[in-house]
Amino acid sequence: MTEETQAEPKSVEQRDLEWLANVYRGDKEPDLTVRAVLAGMVFGGLMSLSNLYVGLKCGWGLGVDIAAVIVIFAVFKALRGIRVVRREFGLMENTMMMTVAVAASWISSAGLVSAVPALSMLRPDYHFVWWQLTLFIAVILYLGLFMAIPLKRQMIQVDSLRFPANIPTGETLIVMYSQGSQAIKKAVALGIAGLLGVLVAGLRDGLEWIPDKFNLPWRLHRIPLGKLTLSFEPSLIFISIGALFGMKVGLSMLLGLVLNYGILAPRLIEDKIVQHEPPKLIAMAEPKLPLAVNAGQSLTFRLEEAVGSPEIPSPRELEANSELALSVTTRVLSYKWTRPVTYADLADLVSDLNAPILLDGSHNPLYDVIQFSRANKIVKEADQDKRVEVLCIKAPTAIDWEARLSFPDDHPSDLLPALGFKTSADVTQAIANMAKAESEIAKEGEMPLAEAAKSLSLAKAALADGKKARADAEKALAEQNKKATQKIGGFPNIVAWSLWPGATVLVVGGLLALAFQWRTLGRTFASIFSAFGDKRNAPKGPLDHIEIPMTWFVFGFLLMGSLAAVMMTWIFSIHWWMGAVAVLLTFFLAAVAARAGAETGINPIGALGKVTQLTYGALAPGNITANLMTADVTAGAACSCSDTIGNLKVGHMVGANPRRQFIAQLFGVLAGSVLAVPAYFILVPDVSVLGGDKFAAPSALMWKGVAEVLSKGLGSLPPSAVWAMGVAFVVGVIIVVVDNVYPQVKPYTPSPAALGIALTTPASQSFAMFLGALIVWILEKKAAKWNDMYTIPIASGCIAGESIMGVILAALVALGLMQ
Repeated sequence: MTEETQAEPKSVEQRDLEWLANVYRGDKEPDLTVRAVLAGMVFGGLMSLSNLYVGLKCGWGLGVDIAAVIVIFAVFKALRGIRVVRREFGLMENTMMMTVAVAASWISSAGLVSAVPALSMLRPDYHFVWWQLTLFIAVILYLGLFMAIPLKRQMIQVDSLRFPANIPTGETLIVMYSQGSQAIKKAVALGIAGLLGVLVAGLRDGLEWIPDKFNLPWRLHRIPLGKLTLSFEPSLIFISIGALFGMKVGLSMLLGLVLNYGILAPRLIEDKIVQHEPPKLIAMAEPKLPLAVNAGQSLTFRLEEAVGSPEIPSPRELEANSELALSVTTRVLSYKWTRPVTYADLADLVSDLNAPILLDGSHNPLYDVIQFSRANKIVKEADQDKRVEVLCIKAPTAIDWEARLSFPDDHPSDLLPALGFKTSADVTQAIANMAKAESEIAKEGEMPLAEAAKSLSLAKAALADGKKARADAEKALAEQNKKATQKIGGFPNIVAWSLWPGATVLVVGGLLALAFQWRTLGRTFASIFSAFGDKRNAPKGPLDHIEIPMTWFVFGFLLMGSLAAVMMTWIFSIHWWMGAVAVLLTFFLAAVAARAGAETGINPIGALGKVTQLTYGALAPGNITANLMTADVTAGAACSCSDTIGNLKVGHMVGANPRRQFIAQLFGVLAGSVLAVPAYFILVPDVSVLGGDKFAAPSALMWKGVAEVLSKGLGSLPPSAVWAMGVAFVVGVIIVVVDNVYPQVKPYTPSPAALGIALTTPASQSFAMFLGALIVWILEKKAAKWNDMYTIPIASGCIAGESIMGVILAALVALGLMQ
């Protein structure tokens, strides 16, 4: 036997002693400095905005660790070059900075792209208070951070797990401080890419010089490609995301988008299985109450519906082919008051209009065709926002193909303004006022000079007022009519069906993959409970003076767990025992996520959140708020716990002090909470921006969908969607089983997670991610060294630049500085 085979494996204590002697640098150079913490808080806070923006767009969360160490290293190099700072930004400082930045970037994982928007979509009446939400999310992340303490030593030093997602960061740090010139080149590439991202977002969303979509003039099953989301979106974010995920994920995204939007969606729309939101008319102002209506007055509507093909022909198409008029049915319906009545409040008016009979006992022609309700709307009064109650009108049965609800052009105009609606008469009157002012200006030469000057000044003021009145009237009329025409297709309508197979393959794939790691789960819980053994007589360990004390875990878990349960009761009215169960469940599921992340590099956070949702579907059936927000605690704490241990692994690689690293992460969570939560309210001023082209919010749609089904049952879904769930279940099982039984074919099987995301994301975004993966695959073959050097910095820069510019533009709109 050789000497090597005869040698016994080293004990954990021996490995600790070698690490302390040969790797540890935490006491040899500055680490937890003020500048390292501040730099990490600033960079991580900005990246939390980027992750928030990207998460609302496509549901993905992106690591910021490598970008942080490269950018901040280069910044301090430059500052030292111009002698703004005197001392080099050392390896330990950079490690602490990275630790703070990563902790700050976690913030969106604690519900801002999932449970919070899902609750807003399911309960539009619920309004989050920004400071309460900030505290709640910070508590969730701190809970996960403290939960990492008993797991850290077992996973990093005892089991020596691989940490595939964190090893590159540690190696980058080591290489940077031995070859600093490479880091400078990467930082320059990242900076240029960031400026490019800013430019693209500014030209597209700010100046609108670039269209937000490029549509080909082709159709599938008589449906334009653009209405199937089969467009090209000029965005660097999704191409860059694809560049980071690799070809397997890219091909899986391509497969999912072709299946969903190229094959299923057009047939489902043509067969009237995909349902659409009914056309609506929402008043622009509150009604003028009390409202007196005379006998003989009427409220009239025109309802047009496509019957020959999914689309209503355009005026140009009708002019070219008059026979197309037969493909549309038009109904003119009126409610007529048969006696005078005065309405003191909106509820009485809605009651009369919805009644099956008119006031004289005859049939109401609007009954079952036009439906009236009250809606809350924010309007501007005296330059201040005011929430008012307005009249909402919709055609609830017009949900299959295109339909349009409108007031006839010859509708009597006196009643509509009293009900808060805008009419074309408002625009006509504004134009007449402008013409009168222009006429007054033309008369100036026929008057004495002084009188003419005064008249000219008044006329110019009147003309300016007239122009503003016309612009305001046209804008209000356009906004009022925005939802009056129901368009076929579109992401929200298609995904209402495809969400179910998408969520099924995603959750089944995640949970089954976790089940195959049963040995991992056993080791995880064994390591947790062994950490609580009687250590009074145990010998002192060589690293006890720098390890994170177990007393910190006991104090932190009890404090943050109690706060989480209290805040669930206080903010969301969740019963105290449900909150306590959620915290207890989080203890186990966050440990599972940490072990899975350490072994595979992937945190099954979505699947673990669904475990909590299913649990509360049984414990509190029908309680949507409890279902979502308890799962939010689980998922957010799981992400925080896993990423905390990943940060500590990087520190272990480069010789950092783990206790100081843990303290650094406390600052990071604080920075992310303070920046990202207010940014969420800027990006999402109301629920209408969610689930559409602006913010597809696929994670939120999944959480929302699971909560809805658990409250209503599978009977609330179309039968075809239930069948699709069954097929997706089988597909998810087959993929995971084949991957684990025949690992040699794993590179060639689809990714269940990517398939699920492609079924719940607009096709334009999935295609862009595939395109990014394809570009990098070609670079790997043709320019491997360049790819290794620059792909990650360029992709990270594009994502950061475009998303941060998106947040800035949203803030300018919220502040009224731009339209």
